[in-house]
Amino acid sequence: MHNAVSCELAATSARESEAGTTRKYSGQILAECRQSWEKQHERSRQIAVKWSEESEFGDATASAWFGTHGTHISRAIVQRDGAEYMAEVVIGEDDRVRIHNTERYPYSAICSLEITASTGRRFVGSGWLASGSTVITAGHCIFMPDEGGWAKRVRVYPGRNGPGGGRSFLGARLVSVEGWTSDRRPAADYGAIVLNESADDGGSFGYLALKEKDLRKNIYHVVGYSADKPLGTLWGHIRPLSAVREDILYYETDTYGGNSGCPVFFVDDEDPQAIYVVGIHNYGDLSGNSATRITAEVFDNINEGHS
Repeated sequence: MHNAVSCELAATSARESEAGTTRKYSGQILAECRQSWEKQHERSRQIAVKWSEESEFGDATASAWFGTHGTHISRAIVQRDGAEYMAEVVIGEDDRVRIHNTERYPYSAICSLEITASTGRRFVGSGWLASGSTVITAGHCIFMPDEGGWAKRVRVYPGRNGPGGGRSFLGARLVSVEGWTSDRRPAADYGAIVLNESADDGGSFGYLALKEKDLRKNIYHVVGYSADKPLGTLWGHIRPLSAVREDILYYETDTYGGNSGCPVFFVDDEDPQAIYVVGIHNYGDLSGNSATRITAEVFDNINEGHS
């Protein structure tokens, strides 16, 4: 990664539209998330897009967001260009649906993370496989400045479906960028967990750096391991983007702590197996949740992370 910093771990395997207008979006809706989409339209036939610039593991674990940014959901964590960022939130009625068939792609490539900070505190997060041995996640899932910096240990469960966990892997190396580890910039809040053996039985995601006009065409799935749900269960929601900025994507898709690092992805209209990530979910603000946008620079960094 450009301006990358990393940490080696001792690892062994453990097997745009205006508010009130209607718009047609491209991209298929995965069957498991269709219920979420239909529930929204039962309440309203229109999608109102809103944006404001003022804007052992178990019950004892917290989402990794709190390990870096605070202990209360209403605490502002950082200000950038007048925007106020906070923990991921459920917006209005909770429309998330549980994904049960996690052995099926793309869910098999979404990972549950169990994180032990250098202080010994334990956290949970999400990530996604960009290759057989590289998991992309939020930077604050692997580098927590208020918890001693680099995580001491990260266990990765691809396609997890419950507390039993199934197959799991330990990270051998953690990688992020100076924009996060030194500057704590939200747009740079991403990184990679490099595994010491391949976990690609369930496949891996494609990812794209799209222009704004192309980003706005699609509807997006945000699927991860929410900390307010039973440990190791996968939950998803789907909506279009509410705003696109140079390096951040915004949406009113429901999330919660623990979703940090999960993919923001769309399914191609013509090929349901062509699934592409365009953002790395990491924050919420007063009017919605947000992700680091996969720009050309982020794209190159992801490539370098598993080269």
